[in-house]
Amino acid sequence: MPHLHRCFALFAPLLLVWMSALAEAQTFDLVILNGHVVDGSGSPEFRADVAIRGDTIEVVGRLDSVSARRVIDATGRLVVPGFIDMHSHADRALSSNDRRSREVYNLVAQGITTVVFGPDDRNPIWPIEDEIAAYRRGGTALNVVPMVGHGTVRGEVMLPLADRLVALKREVEQRTTGLPIEPAAARHSILMLGGRVEGGSNFNLVPGECTFTVDRRLNPDEDLDTERRRLFDVLDQARDAGAGLDVEVIQEGRSSETSAEDPLARSLASNIEAVNGQPARFEMCPGLLEIRFYAERGIPALAYGSGLLSVSHGPNEFVKLDDVNRAAAVYALTVAELLRT
Repeated sequence: MPHLHRCFALFAPLLLVWMSALAEAQTFDLVILNGHVVDGSGSPEFRADVAIRGDTIEVVGRLDSVSARRVIDATGRLVVPGFIDMHSHADRALSSNDRRSREVYNLVAQGITTVVFGPDDRNPIWPIEDEIAAYRRGGTALNVVPMVGHGTVRGEVMLPLADRLVALKREVEQRTTGLPIEPAAARHSILMLGGRVEGGSNFNLVPGECTFTVDRRLNPDEDLDTERRRLFDVLDQARDAGAGLDVEVIQEGRSSETSAEDPLARSLASNIEAVNGQPARFEMCPGLLEIRFYAERGIPALAYGSGLLSVSHGPNEFVKLDDVNRAAAVYALTVAELLRT
C-alpha cells in the first residue's frame, strides 16, 4: 500500500471484527500495524491494527503475534476506508482501450476506491449498457457507479429532431428560383435553424427547456401550404417520439412576385432611369415586405425607395435627403403615368 499523506486507504469492504485469541494463530495477506483508524462511522479515530485476507478486512483490533505475507507499519498515520468520489470525470479514461488510462493511478494514489460518473448529465458511451460493458471488458482499477445523464437522455430525444431539421434544410436549400436576384447564391430557398436560441446559462446544468427559431423563407416558385406541412411533419414526428415540443408561429406570409413586364414595372423602371440617369434593375427580396398583401390578391406591387441595403436595419443606417427627393419624384411620375392610361 502506498504511503498517502499520513493516510492509508483500505481497498476492501470495511468489516470490523475485533481481535480474538483465534486471530493470533492465523496468517493474513496483509497486516497494517500501529495506525489510527477512522472507520467512516463518524466516531473518533482509535488506535488499532488491521488484518486483511483476500479482499476482506477480517480483524480490526490489537494484533501482537500474527503472521502475514506483508506487514506495513502505519505508526503516526491514519488508516481509513477508500474514499468515494461522488462527482468524477474519469469515465472516459476508464472506458477507454488504454490500459494505463484505466489504471487511473492519480486517483488510486489519493485513496479513492469508488467513483460516480454522470452527475454533469453526460455519458461517454450510450446506451448505458454499452458503457457498463466497456468498464467490464477492460477492467477498472476502481469501483465504478455510472449514472444515466439527464443531458444524454434529452439529447437522445432532441438530436433526432435536429437531424431531421438539418436533413430538411439540405433538401430545401438545393432549390433555386428563376427570378433575378444577386448574388446567385441568394437564389436558393432558405431554411435557417437557430437564428435565435435561448436556454439556461448556469455552469454544468442542462436547462429545463430551450427555445430556438426556424426561419423558412419561400421563393415564389414554392407553395406555402405544402412547405408548411413538410416542416410541421418533422416537428410532429419529434413530438410523437417523446419530445415535449411547443411550436409558436411568429410570422407567416406567402411569397409573391410581380413580373418585370407588368405595366407597373415598366413605368417604374422608365421613371427611375429618367430621374436617376441609370437603368433600373429588378431583384427579389428574401424578406417579408408589405407589398405581398397586394400581390396575394393579384394587384401588381413593387418595393422601391432610397437608401442602401448594405447598411439597412443596422446602427449605421442612413438615407441622403437628395435620394429621398428623387424617390418621391419617381413615385409621382409613375402614379401620374398609370393614372393617364
